[in-house]
Amino acid sequence: MNILEFERNKPRETLKQINKLIKMSKELKKTVPKVSVCRTQDGWVTLSDSLNSMETELKKLKKIFKEGR
Repeated sequence: MNILEFERNKPRETLKQINKLIKMSKELKKTVPKVSVCRTQDGWVTLSDSLNSMETELKKLKKIFKEGR
């Protein structure tokens, strides 16, 4: 497969998932300093939820990638 063929047939769902993970990562970077400063239980719950959702999205990306979509 050459580059032009890949550009025409690139996996759209994989690209969409990667962009979603990049967005989540940026949000997480903003959340972590706030959580470390506030030191409340709610802050740690927020961080834990963010990490869990990111892990879920990574698993989806792995599945989509293996399916070649």
